[in-house]
Amino acid sequence: MLALTMDACTSRQVTLSGGGSGAVTSRDSLQLTAHTSITDDRAVVRVVARNASGRDIHLEWGACPLNFQLYQLAAREGRPSFDWNVRRNSESPGEPVEACPAYLAKMTLAPGDSIGPNEFTLGIPLRRLGTDSLARGAYFVTARLRLGAHDLVGISIPAGAVEAH
Repeated sequence: MLALTMDACTSRQVTLSGGGSGAVTSRDSLQLTAHTSITDDRAVVRVVARNASGRDIHLEWGACPLNFQLYQLAAREGRPSFDWNVRRNSESPGEPVEACPAYLAKMTLAPGDSIGPNEFTLGIPLRRLGTDSLARGAYFVTARLRLGAHDLVGISIPAGAVEAH
């Protein structure tokens, strides 16, 4: 369990605990596994892609293809309680702006092979989660991975659950 002070305007202290994993398989037999963990100062989500088909799968992704969302319902539907893409560059005193450079990475994944490039890992400072004033309770983590130059929505992957105390 980790303590997280919200912001200077509130005295509420939040403890965030939990984590876990989940997986989905896309139409082309790409297995995506997401794992969430809580470290000393970050919520970290990692995605690994595995080719479960009998043929090569061509993958493309750019900078910042991974998003971290928290939902109050296990179905992970509706508007998330926390959405990193909304918070990523919101004004937070003392926080650097995160840049997503324009590039496109390409790879052909052979049958049975797996990848988990750096772009498929996202670490969010816990203090940035606190500024959204999350209510106490359980939250279900979703990792949303955008693959392909034109993928604006991404693939939702269940990535465990966390508890805000």
